[in-house]
Amino acid sequence: MLWTVLLAVAMLTKLCAGQNEEFGRLPYPKMSISPPFLEDGFNAKYFNMGGDISVRRFQQGQDWAAIQLTPDKGGKHGWMCSKNTLKLTYSDFEIVTQFRIMGETAGVYGDGMAVWLTTSPDLGLSESMPYGPVFGAPDKLKGFGMVVDLYRNGRKGRAFPYAHGMIMDGIQSYDNDHDGQYNEEAYGLDGCSLKGIYNSVRHAEMRISYVRGRYLGVDFRFKSHNEWKTCTVLDGDQVQRLEEIVGDEPLYLGVSAMTGEVSAKFQIGDVAVQKLINAPEIYADLAAINGVHDGEFVWNKQKHDIEEQAEMEELEEQGGRGLDKKKHSNKKDRGDNKVHLSAKAQKKLKARTRRKLRAMKNTNQQQSGRWLTHVLRVTLFIILLLFAYIAFAAYRSYRRKQKYPRYFD
Repeated sequence: MLWTVLLAVAMLTKLCAGQNEEFGRLPYPKMSISPPFLEDGFNAKYFNMGGDISVRRFQQGQDWAAIQLTPDKGGKHGWMCSKNTLKLTYSDFEIVTQFRIMGETAGVYGDGMAVWLTTSPDLGLSESMPYGPVFGAPDKLKGFGMVVDLYRNGRKGRAFPYAHGMIMDGIQSYDNDHDGQYNEEAYGLDGCSLKGIYNSVRHAEMRISYVRGRYLGVDFRFKSHNEWKTCTVLDGDQVQRLEEIVGDEPLYLGVSAMTGEVSAKFQIGDVAVQKLINAPEIYADLAAINGVHDGEFVWNKQKHDIEEQAEMEELEEQGGRGLDKKKHSNKKDRGDNKVHLSAKAQKKLKARTRRKLRAMKNTNQQQSGRWLTHVLRVTLFIILLLFAYIAFAAYRSYRRKQKYPRYFD
């Protein structure tokens, strides 16, 4: 019996060690949705819905079934939100949302849609507030939002349709006059053009990948089946800021869309949520696994921006001396990705890197500690079972002696 216990503990330890090496995905159906979407023709099992929403079923000769958030008419809105939740402090995850944006107008169309990870159930909407001003959702949500904006209001220097991420603290309003520029730049996020997504030949996909304390990346695919494009990546500092804002609050997954004076059809296909097991520590490695061709470029560009920021901070501390010269040299050497740092800037960068490495090391130690605690608990449980079995065997032997004393004389 003792050897059986030891063998079980050894196998469990080996299994835990193996899980630390292999990357995998575990489907989470309680936050996913796929055709036919509705049960009994009326309600979705794991999602609530509202607004001008309708369900488009499979039709003969067509391979696309979808939840249509808005028709191609002005002044419409629609939303859907999961009934179950995820926690940033509990698991790494991946969300893939299929969608299509189409309409009859070839020139001007809009307004836009967004995918939300928010602490507000039903996106904070109710009968008294059936829709909000931010692509159908209320303003000042808390969590993370990924916006697909079709119509330019006042923002310059961006090609529309334009997608961008934003960390939502529940306080700052959406910068609608400048198409969310302030919300995007407040935490140093980035965005990308989705030119060609309107009336695209195939449906589009948005993938949000999150790894605790490390990164949150958003990729798009719509031009071809094998062409994923990285749109924005939150690095360790930005992710930690998001985790500080959200804390241990559960996050609901929502999608909303709205049309204004211009319109389009916003349709949602499959929404698949998977939990990531032993995900890579940096986004570039996960991007390579997912077939994102420019993932490493985006990640390296962010590291380059950190180096450049360290040098700019040093120049500012020197009272601006050489700042104009630095800007001029950037214009002249824009194609050169190599940044030459002074000793002081290198010292700053190394200190910042050491802080990030310590944070990553602490995260690894916490994960290892959790596995060790799990192994110890299982071991203790098996030992308790062993003692319980021994006690039961002794009691059964005692009862037999009491019942049949002549056989034990």
